[in-house]
This record gives sequence, structure tokens and C-alpha cells, in this order.
Amino acid sequence: MNKQRLGRAFAIAAVALLALLLSASTLSSKQTNSGQNATAPLPWTAPVPKATCGRLDRTEGGLQGQTTPGERSSSKSEGGYNCNLELVGQFQGEGA
Repeated sequence: MNKQRLGRAFAIAAVALLALLLSASTLSSKQTNSGQNATAPLPWTAPVPKATCGRLDRTEGGLQGQTTPGERSSSKSEGGYNCNLELVGQFQGEGA
């Protein structure tokens, strides 16, 4: 009988300790998330500004991403366009 009481008390203590630890971790994560939301930047809601092309950049004649029929017929569009692009790194690995 005494062993049953001891086992039951141990089980209750273990469950209570587990519940206490889980509630503490849940509260700390909620406080961390609410602190992040308070200082998080607002999403961009304005129109995207026009790209600033360099002096030697090749730009499309039509809307962004579109070429005009004149560019297509003169094969000017085959050279590609590079407005507002910049090579920032290059890796030549195996199979490259």
C-alpha cells in the first residue's frame, strides 16, 4: 500500500512538473513573438521605383520584360538585356 502511494505521488509530481515546464516555455515564446511584432518593419506597399540603368546597360524598348516588334525583327533582342543587373559572385565547380 505504501509503495502504491509513493508511486502515485511520484507520477503526480512528474505530470505537474511537465505541465509547469510546458506552460513556461509557451509563455516565453509568446512574449518573444509579441516583442518581434512590435519592432517588425511594415511591408512595402508603394509602387516599385523605376530601375536605374547604367550607361552601358541594354534595356528593353517595351514594358519591363517585354520587347517591341522592332527589336524582335532586327534580332536586337537576341543579345539579352541587363538593366539593373550586377554580377555579385561566380562559382565554377565540378561539371561547370
